[in-house]
Amino acid sequence: IKKIYIIGNYDITNIYINTYNIGIFFNHIKSE
Repeated sequence: IKKIYIIGNYDITNIYINTYNIGIFFNHIKSE
């Protein structure tokens, strides 16, 4: 159960990081 829980948190973390990186990407486009 702990392994599944850790994998779940890892997936959520990746989604958060990807969303954050996409936000920076769009902010970069706006600034140009």
